Amino acid sequence: MTQRSCALSACRLFAIAASAAVGLSHWSTLHADTKYNWQVAANGYWSDDVTLQGAGNARSSLAFEVAPRFHLQQESDLLRSRLDYGLSYITYTEKLGQQQAFHDLDAAAELSVIPQWIYLPASVKYSQALIDPTGPGSYGGGLLGAGNLSDVASYRVSPRIDHKTNWGGFSAEYTYGEVNFSDAALASAVDTGVVGIVSLGDPESSLAGRLAYVAQETEYEIGRKFRFDSALAEAGYRVIRDLRLIGQIGLESDIETTVSGGGLDRNFWRGGFEWQATRNDRFSLLVGRRFFGTTYEGSWLRQMRYLELKLDYREDPTTQSRQFSLRPFEFGVAEGRNAGVPGSQGFGRLSSDAFLSKRLDGNAVLTGRLTTLALRLSSERREYFIAPSEDVVSELSISVERRLGPSLSIGLGLDRQNTNLREGRSYSESRFSVRASRQFGRALSATAEASRVNRTGDLRDYDVTWFRVGILKKFGEE
Repeated sequence: MTQRSCALSACRLFAIAASAAVGLSHWSTLHADTKYNWQVAANGYWSDDVTLQGAGNARSSLAFEVAPRFHLQQESDLLRSRLDYGLSYITYTEKLGQQQAFHDLDAAAELSVIPQWIYLPASVKYSQALIDPTGPGSYGGGLLGAGNLSDVASYRVSPRIDHKTNWGGFSAEYTYGEVNFSDAALASAVDTGVVGIVSLGDPESSLAGRLAYVAQETEYEIGRKFRFDSALAEAGYRVIRDLRLIGQIGLESDIETTVSGGGLDRNFWRGGFEWQATRNDRFSLLVGRRFFGTTYEGSWLRQMRYLELKLDYREDPTTQSRQFSLRPFEFGVAEGRNAGVPGSQGFGRLSSDAFLSKRLDGNAVLTGRLTTLALRLSSERREYFIAPSEDVVSELSISVERRLGPSLSIGLGLDRQNTNLREGRSYSESRFSVRASRQFGRALSATAEASRVNRTGDLRDYDVTWFRVGILKKFGEE
């Protein structure tokens, strides 16, 4: 798909999502709570190695970016929806033979067809992802390393029946999603899923349980089909007010034997507990045995006045396309593109290979009157079932934001990423940024930022620096 057709696809998706969100918001109720805003950013850049060729082949360049963005959020008794769309157009002064245009669309809506019974959520996303992890990264919102990016368009529809009763409740959901890539060499995919759950009793009472069945399937245009089924019976017993013991038994597919056959071939079990002192203070842990061996699952949430902690660990078979199309429905403000931030585009391997994902995510945010300190930890091990091999990626990020007055702030970001690839290669990457921002009234701000990325290892080494100065103008409601 050419860049022009990618742009047309993004515009069509934006028009459809915007029309649906606005139309449904008027249809659902005249008393809907609707908020919107839009903004325009203009940035100037200079980089000493815009093509990421490393020492001896570096090419410096000036670049200019125009980046408008629109946000709409609506909520009523029947419908809640969110739409975020951004465009980033970058042009270079040196004769590099390229201008970059990036579209970023993230929209979601959920309609209560019959309240307390039938719901219809849907989502659309258009963004960019790394094609080949052995190639260079991408930084500065696509300013550097855009040649290793592919546009990714995905959507998902998940009609759901969900009803509570005196004895518990039941829910059934069917999911259909598609993922398409602008790079013709990459295989598009169709993701489907079925989930059925019957709840018995109230989890807040002394004894409760549930029965569940899950079927997942991914079919690629080119590549091997993925199918995984599981059936589960769970019982929970509340020992004391804050502590609940949990036991699970079930059957699931043996992906190590075949990734395409599905079926309920292997038994599994897990046991553990859930501790919940308050809604903002809870911890859970499950340990057991699944088709791949010993398994762990856990989460921790702690929210206090100045500190928020989140930690989550999961182990599940999946594919790269399912991680695109089957994201959780989010109805808050999307993060969107933030040009100039030194963080990479994120790890990705756009292939049809199924893998066992063992992923840890952690966040800690300390918020004071003038200073905010954030720590983020992530680690993923992808164990591939076909031609056994693995990718291991771990990353640690620290950021500090300090207000020096009512209109002036500074920020500092540090990031370290270590990557070991299934090809037997590895690299380490360090990223650093420092930023100063000045607010002029409520709607206008200016920013100056310096960033640096250093990569060393078995792949191409580079040490690149870039600077950004920009202004941002906001319009509409806050």
